[in-house]
Amino acid sequence: MLLSIFLFFEKSAVSAEKEEEPAQVLSFSKRPAVQVAVTGLAIVIYAFSIEPLGFLLSSILLGFGLAYWYGYRKHFVNLGTMVTIVLSLYLLLNKVMGIHLPQGILPL
Repeated sequence: MLLSIFLFFEKSAVSAEKEEEPAQVLSFSKRPAVQVAVTGLAIVIYAFSIEPLGFLLSSILLGFGLAYWYGYRKHFVNLGTMVTIVLSLYLLLNKVMGIHLPQGILPL
């Protein structure tokens, strides 16, 4: 409880320091409304592409594309992470739990 009180007052001091700094103008792609709109559009495209492309390819493209949009530029790490997570999730759902997801163009 005592630490939470200290944290509250520390945040107040930091926010007071930030108020003195001039406001920075955000680029178009960094504005929160644009980020929400692009993420929403990507999810809608994902929903329509999951049947023809399949769960694996659609999910990898969604994760890779959104990570790129939000500024992550280590492409091999990003691709490896997306493939590992999506393939693990696919195998868990399909083989272990018996939930069949759309295969699309990849025969798995």
